[in-house]
Amino acid sequence: MARQHLWRARPRGAPGAAAAPPGAQGAQAVPGAVPDHWELVEGEDVENERVLEQHRLAVQIGLLGSGNLEGFFDHEFAPEAKSIDGLAGAPVKKGQAALIDLIASQRPREDAADDDAEPPPPEAPRCPCGRRSRMNRVRVPGAADGRPYFRCAGRACRFLDFGDLGSSAQAQALRWARFDTGRADRRYEVVGGEGFRPEDARVGPEAERCGDYFADAAAALAERPEALARLLPNAGCGGGAGGCHEVRLCVDGRWRAFLIDERLPVAAVGEHPGGSTCRTGTETLAFGRAAGNQLWLPLLEKAYAKAFGSYNFALLGAPLDELLVDLTGAAVETWLLDGEVDADVLWMWLQGASEVGALVVCSSRDSGRGRGTVHALLEAVDAQDPRLEVAGIHGCRAVRLRNPRAGLHAGAGYHDVMAALQGVPAEGSTHSDGSFWVPFPREFLSSFGRADACHAKATGGNLAHTRTFEGEFAPGSGLGVRGCALRVAAGGVESVMCWLTLAQPTPRGARLLRPAMGRVLSDLGMLVIDADSHEPIALAMGGAWRSATCSLTLEAGCEYLVVPFSFRAWAGPVLLRVHCSSPAWVRGAPDDLSVQTWAALLSTMAAPGHPTLQTREPRRPARRSRSLEVDLGDGSRVTAAELVLVELEGAAMLVVCNPLDCAVLVELELEVSHMAVHTARGPQFGEWDGQRTASGGPRAWDRQPDWRRHSVEDVVPPASRQLVCALLAVARPCWAVDLGRSTALLG
Repeated sequence: MARQHLWRARPRGAPGAAAAPPGAQGAQAVPGAVPDHWELVEGEDVENERVLEQHRLAVQIGLLGSGNLEGFFDHEFAPEAKSIDGLAGAPVKKGQAALIDLIASQRPREDAADDDAEPPPPEAPRCPCGRRSRMNRVRVPGAADGRPYFRCAGRACRFLDFGDLGSSAQAQALRWARFDTGRADRRYEVVGGEGFRPEDARVGPEAERCGDYFADAAAALAERPEALARLLPNAGCGGGAGGCHEVRLCVDGRWRAFLIDERLPVAAVGEHPGGSTCRTGTETLAFGRAAGNQLWLPLLEKAYAKAFGSYNFALLGAPLDELLVDLTGAAVETWLLDGEVDADVLWMWLQGASEVGALVVCSSRDSGRGRGTVHALLEAVDAQDPRLEVAGIHGCRAVRLRNPRAGLHAGAGYHDVMAALQGVPAEGSTHSDGSFWVPFPREFLSSFGRADACHAKATGGNLAHTRTFEGEFAPGSGLGVRGCALRVAAGGVESVMCWLTLAQPTPRGARLLRPAMGRVLSDLGMLVIDADSHEPIALAMGGAWRSATCSLTLEAGCEYLVVPFSFRAWAGPVLLRVHCSSPAWVRGAPDDLSVQTWAALLSTMAAPGHPTLQTREPRRPARRSRSLEVDLGDGSRVTAAELVLVELEGAAMLVVCNPLDCAVLVELELEVSHMAVHTARGPQFGEWDGQRTASGGPRAWDRQPDWRRHSVEDVVPPASRQLVCALLAVARPCWAVDLGRSTALLG
C-alpha cells in the first residue's frame, strides 16, 4: 500500500472554525444517510442515536433489576452451547443425518483441497442458485478445525450453511456461571482501582487452545486506557446496575451498543490455574480473563461474541488488525514486513508514530503455534540515545517494545521472548514493565512480520472526526454499488488527512472459512477523482475482504468525488466510513458515474508508476507489461498489443492496450491462488491444479494454497485500452497470480 505519513502536526495559526463551502446549508441530515446538501463531519460518532437508545435502555434495566437476585438475563445471547460455537443443531432432512455423522467423524486430510471436480454429496442442501451445495471443512486452528460446512458449488452466491450440525462436545462441556458485580462484598468488579492495565489481560484454556488475538488486542488498547473506557461506559461507576452491562463496539463499520449479562463460560482449571484470576471453585473463565477480580476483558469478549453470533464465529480466525478496527472504530494502517522493505521509510513511520503517541502494535513472526506474539511500540530512538549505550547497543537505532501480556505473570517467559526476538532489557525494566530494546533494522525486521498503527484519536492518532454513510450492493448495475458515493471537501483553509473505509457485514460463521473468507463476500473498491477534472487521485481495491481502506490528503479549495465500486456484487448493505484529521464537508454524489470511473481506472492502470495506486508492496513493481506480437504470414511480425498486469492491495487487473487500427483477439492463460476471476462474460471458475497446490503456497506463510488454471479471451477494439480480466483476492495476504502463455490474433 502506498504510504502517506500521518504523523504531521497541525500547522501553526490554523483556524479553529471550519469554513463552509459554497452552497453549504445548516440543516442536519438523517444519521447514516447520504446528505443531499453539504454537511460537516465533525466529532466522532461513538454516541450516535442508536447507541444512546441502548444506553437509556440499559439504565432502565438497571433500575428495574437492581432488586432482582437473578439480575438481568440476556435472552438474545443465552448461556448455552450455541453461544459458543453458533451451531443450533436444527432438525435434519431425511437421509442427511447419516451424511453429517459420517463427515463429522472424519478428520480432514493434510492436503484437503477445495476441489470443484469433487461431486456434491447426496442430500446436500441446495443453495439459492438451485444447485446442490458442496461440502468443505473449516481450516482454522481451534475447536472448529475440521468441521464440515456447505457452500455454493459454483461460487455464484454467498451461500454458507452450518445449520444441520449439532453443537460440538467442547461447547457442550463448558458451564456458564454468573459473576455478580452488584454484591455488597465487591467480590467481582468491572475494573479495579488502578484502571485498565495491559498486564492484567489473560487468556483462559479455550482461548489458549484456539490461539485467538482478542486478549492481545484488548491488552494493546489498555496502553491507551481512554480507548477502553469508552467501550465500557458504566465501568467506572460500580459496574452494570442490575447485572446489565453496556459494551460499545464498532462492528461492520458502525458503532453499536450491546447489552449483556454477567453469565460467562467457565472451564475446569486443569493446567491453567491463572493465579488470582477470576474463578469459581475449580473452574476458571474459559476465554478472556483479567487479573484479580476484574471482568472488563471477559465482558468485552462476550459482547464481541454476541455481535458475531458466537465465540467461535467472532474469535477464530480474526486477525489482529480487524479486532483493532472493531475496538477503535477508526482505520488501522498495516505494514507487512516481508520482502524488500525500505528500512528508512519504515523508521520514519515508526518514529513519527512514537513522537505523537499513536498506538503501534508489532507482531512477531510465526512462533510455531500458528501465530506470533504481539508487542506494543513504546518508543523509537536514534543511535545517539545514551540509554542504548547503557543497554549495550552500539552504533544502531532501536525500538522499545513491550508485550502487553508479559507482565508479572510472565516469569521466565519474559527472557524467552527477548531471546526469540533478539531483544535487550530496557534500563530499569522489570517483569511488571516487560519492556525491552530491539536493534533496528536487522534484528527488528528478522523478528517481526507486521506492524499495525491505530489512527483513532483515543489511541493517540489524528483521526478525530468520523461519520458512516449507508449504501447497498447493486448486482448487475454499472458500478455494483449505489447510494454512498460522496463529494468531499476540506473544512477549512488547510489540508486535511482523510481515510476512507468501505465495509460490508460479515455473514455469520464466515470467519471460520479463512484463509478464503472472501468466497462469500463481495469485492470492494474505491476510486477518488477530482470533482472538476475527473483526474484520478487515489485508487484502492481491497479484494473480497471485509473492508477496504484508502488514504489521501484533501487540499483546501478542492472538491473530490469518492466512488465505491464492486465487480462481483451480491445484494446486501455496504457502508462508507469517513475519517478525518480535521472537520470536512460532505454531500451525496450521483450514482451514474460509470463512464468517468472506468475511464479513470483504465488510465490509472495503463500509466507506468501512477501515484494513485495503493499497491500490495511498496517496494515491488505494481505494473508488469508484456508485448503481444502477431505473425503477418510473410515472415514479419508486428506488435499487436501490450498486456499490462497491475497488482494492487487486494486485486490484480489485466489491461490490453491496442494501438492498431484493427481489432485484436487476445488469448491468455493464467494460474492464480486464492483469487476469483471475472471477465466480461462473468465469473470464471477455472480448473483446479492439484499438483501445484500440493507443492506449496506462493508465499512462506501460505500453508493452504488453492491454485487454479484459467483461460481467458477477449476482443480489443481498434486504438483502445480494455480491461480484459479482474482478479479479485479472496484471502489476505497470500493471493498470487502467474501469467502463462499469451497470444494475439488480428481481427
